[in-house]
Amino acid sequence: MNLVVPLADVTPECRASVGGKATALARLRQSGFLVPDALCVTADAYTRYIDATGLRERVLMTVNRKR
Repeated sequence: MNLVVPLADVTPECRASVGGKATALARLRQSGFLVPDALCVTADAYTRYIDATGLRERVLMTVNRKR
Protein backbone atom coordinates (compact mmCIF):
# COMPACT_ATOMS: atom_id res chain seq x y z
CA MET A 1 0.00 0.00 0.00
CA ASN A 2 1.46 3.32 -1.09
CA LEU A 3 1.03 6.37 1.09
CA VAL A 4 2.28 8.76 -1.59
CA VAL A 5 1.75 8.37 -5.34
CA PRO A 6 3.53 10.41 -8.03
CA LEU A 7 1.04 12.32 -10.17
CA ALA A 8 2.51 10.64 -13.24
CA ASP A 9 1.39 7.26 -11.86
CA VAL A 10 -2.21 8.22 -11.06
CA THR A 11 -4.85 6.39 -13.10
CA PRO A 12 -8.65 6.61 -12.98
CA GLU A 13 -8.61 3.53 -10.73
CA CYS A 14 -6.69 5.56 -8.12
CA ARG A 15 -9.52 8.04 -7.61
CA ALA A 16 -10.74 6.47 -4.36
CA SER A 17 -7.30 6.77 -2.78
CA VAL A 18 -5.98 10.08 -4.19
CA GLY A 19 -9.20 11.97 -4.85
CA GLY A 20 -10.85 13.63 -7.78
CA LYS A 21 -8.55 16.64 -8.06
CA ALA A 22 -5.41 14.52 -8.35
CA THR A 23 -7.13 12.24 -10.83
CA ALA A 24 -8.21 15.23 -12.94
CA LEU A 25 -4.70 16.73 -12.85
CA ALA A 26 -3.22 13.40 -13.92
CA ARG A 27 -5.69 13.20 -16.78
CA LEU A 28 -4.80 16.72 -17.92
CA ARG A 29 -1.12 15.83 -17.77
CA GLN A 30 -1.68 12.65 -19.79
CA SER A 31 -3.59 14.71 -22.37
CA GLY A 32 -0.57 16.92 -22.94
CA PHE A 33 -1.31 19.90 -20.68
CA LEU A 34 1.56 21.35 -18.69
CA VAL A 35 0.99 20.18 -15.13
CA PRO A 36 3.90 20.37 -12.67
CA ASP A 37 5.31 17.21 -11.15
CA ALA A 38 3.57 16.46 -7.89
CA LEU A 39 3.06 13.84 -5.24
CA CYS A 40 -0.39 12.80 -4.09
CA VAL A 41 -0.90 11.92 -0.45
CA THR A 42 -3.37 9.05 -0.27
CA ALA A 43 -6.47 8.97 1.89
CA ASP A 44 -4.89 6.09 3.81
CA ALA A 45 -1.85 8.23 4.62
CA TYR A 46 -4.11 11.01 5.88
CA THR A 47 -6.14 8.60 8.00
CA ARG A 48 -3.00 7.09 9.51
CA TYR A 49 -1.62 10.54 10.28
CA ILE A 50 -4.70 11.90 12.03
CA ASP A 51 -5.04 8.69 14.05
CA ALA A 52 -1.34 8.58 15.05
CA THR A 53 -1.26 12.23 16.12
CA GLY A 54 -4.59 12.31 17.92
CA LEU A 55 -5.94 14.90 15.50
CA ARG A 56 -9.06 12.88 14.70
CA GLU A 57 -10.40 13.41 18.21
CA ARG A 58 -9.55 17.12 18.15
CA VAL A 59 -11.22 17.63 14.78
CA LEU A 60 -14.34 15.77 15.88
CA MET A 61 -14.45 17.77 19.11
CA THR A 62 -14.21 21.04 17.18
CA VAL A 63 -16.84 20.02 14.65
CA ASN A 64 -19.25 18.84 17.34
CA ARG A 65 -18.75 22.02 19.37
CA LYS A 66 -20.00 24.10 16.43
CA ARG A 67 -23.28 22.22 16.12
